[in-house]
Amino acid sequence: MYKIGLQRMLVVLGLLVAPFACAEALLVQFNDLSSDKGVIRCGLFQDEANWRKEDQAIRGVIATIHQGRAICDFGDVPAGVYAVAAYHAENIEDRLRFGFLGRPKQAVGFSMNPSRLFGAPSFDAAMFKMGQEPRVLVIELD
Repeated sequence: MYKIGLQRMLVVLGLLVAPFACAEALLVQFNDLSSDKGVIRCGLFQDEANWRKEDQAIRGVIATIHQGRAICDFGDVPAGVYAVAAYHAENIEDRLRFGFLGRPKQAVGFSMNPSRLFGAPSFDAAMFKMGQEPRVLVIELD
């Protein structure tokens, strides 16, 4: 009886730990920023329905800027499909601001650096996969 109980306990423990074993580090790097003023705000999104809705990000990160560079460290992220949206909050804004014709007033960028010629990209255009290895993305802000 003791042997069966121990086996069951090991199986249950394995099931509880398994989701965390598949999580890997996600870093998002920004280079050549226009100034060291303010911060970079990053949001991690998991689906189109919540894409670019700041309060719907599954994880938000604020990165300081030093010598024109910043890194948003999302920590360990489970395997899956995601997209990142980011902006340079030079005046420590807590929301993206929009100006004439709905254009962002701050420098913005998205994972996979999709074209923004005709507006903000779709979730699919910015999507990337997290798997079994750490990931470093480089996003260009403009």
